[in-house]
Amino acid sequence: MDSLLRIALSNAACAALLALLAAAVSRLFPRRPALGHALWVLVLFKLLTPPVWTLDLPTFHTPAPIAIAASPSPSVAVSDHSGSTPVPDTVRARRRLNISPSLAVATIWAAGSLFCGVIIVARLRRFGRIQRYASPAPPETQRQAHDAASQMGLQKCPPVFFLPGPVCPMLFVAFGHARILLPSALWDRLSPAQQSRLLTHELAHLRRGDHWVRLLELLVTVAYWWNPFLWWSRRELHIAEEACCDAWVAWAFPTDSDEYATALIETIDFASGPPLPVLASGIGHFRTLKRRLIMIQQGRSMRTMGNLGWALIATIVLVVPFSLKMTQAQQASPPPAPPTRGIIPSPAKPPATQRTQQELNQQAQAKLNRPLPALQFDGVGFADVIDFLRDVTGSNIRADWVALGVAGVDQNTPVSVHLRNVTFAKGLDVILASAGDGRAKLTYTIQAGSIVISAADVTNVMMATYDVQAILTGQPDYGPKIVAQIVDTIDPSSWQEHGGNKGMIKLEDGKLFVAQTPSNQRAVSALLARLRDEKK
Repeated sequence: MDSLLRIALSNAACAALLALLAAAVSRLFPRRPALGHALWVLVLFKLLTPPVWTLDLPTFHTPAPIAIAASPSPSVAVSDHSGSTPVPDTVRARRRLNISPSLAVATIWAAGSLFCGVIIVARLRRFGRIQRYASPAPPETQRQAHDAASQMGLQKCPPVFFLPGPVCPMLFVAFGHARILLPSALWDRLSPAQQSRLLTHELAHLRRGDHWVRLLELLVTVAYWWNPFLWWSRRELHIAEEACCDAWVAWAFPTDSDEYATALIETIDFASGPPLPVLASGIGHFRTLKRRLIMIQQGRSMRTMGNLGWALIATIVLVVPFSLKMTQAQQASPPPAPPTRGIIPSPAKPPATQRTQQELNQQAQAKLNRPLPALQFDGVGFADVIDFLRDVTGSNIRADWVALGVAGVDQNTPVSVHLRNVTFAKGLDVILASAGDGRAKLTYTIQAGSIVISAADVTNVMMATYDVQAILTGQPDYGPKIVAQIVDTIDPSSWQEHGGNKGMIKLEDGKLFVAQTPSNQRAVSALLARLRDEKK
């Protein structure tokens, strides 16, 4: 019993590490949902994989045991069977019950699995009663499904059935038989183009083999119902799965994404009934609708993993059979070192420090200089735009909502931008201008590697030093002209030279000391870079 519990808990620990890796990869590669989906499937698979190789992990040192003699307390001691040895009452009670901690844990675990299995069977039986009311779809709908299946490379198209009531469209596979179940009321609300895209989405589940993932998910849920990483992995798995099916629809209909976006909104708004049964694959939930619509409009998600994804999955598969074993090492006192004369021990090298703030800022600036192929937003909420930029660029972007609220900008402020082939920095400037809409001036700063969005009027003034010696070489009198050009062209009213209360500038020993807001500091840096290029 103890060995089985150790194996199960070791699998749970390894699966938790894989879940963290899957979350990181999904964050870094949002345009590769198939890669993230494969990693989340591996998390579930790891929970059921028996350990083949064991990795010993030392945890801590324990001192050698020390014998401590203690006399039993007369108030809690009774006579044993022999009548000679005093035994505490708690020990006698444990002997009478004869229950080990491992047995108690295993009993609770098995009872929870049994209860979970009963709930699953009850839901399947209830859904079976609902399917009695299903009626075959008309020949026109069956023909639409066959055309979509042929386009996706499916040799056999499952039959389509209509169900009454506000149920979610789904692909249901049981005992080797697949069905596409559609709500008849929703079908009448959709246009023929939207109907074909909805069928393509459900057939994408069959094309990808998501019904096999449902079976794996069912087994793992029964076995590890208590594991929070399981429920997190299931949620992220479903999100990645729907993104993959969205990519298949975008591949099948590359020229028009509006019809599918409209069908998706209609479907999620309509399907307000009970949750999907086990072994069924649907169309997603409302909480991920905004981000899915943005991805659909961008139309650049990959429907397959690609060579990079297969290489990463092949590498991780080698780790799946591993298990972890925690070991303890006895602490032994080392023998004293012999005294030495005339030898001064060298000081120990300090540990490697973490990346400095300057390095983090440089990395953030490098991401701002990267090109973006397209940015298209039509009235999208400001917070959703920031989330989208974070996913696409891999940058750590956050907003100071308190300062933005003072300027009249909140998370739902609409942003409308249509750009192509621009740098991330340029695109961000245009997005901030759209969010401000002439009412407020928004800006961003780089702080410890993070891009922080705030309002320009409440942004603190920062000090910066610029080396202008290369510009002044051969022209020692050019310094005052540089100062005059900066204060006359970059937000003139903010400088103290023009009566402002923010900007201050001083030239000394070939260095320019500037106190200004972050956005004006970027303008100063760009101007000096241009002057250096002209000097060359």
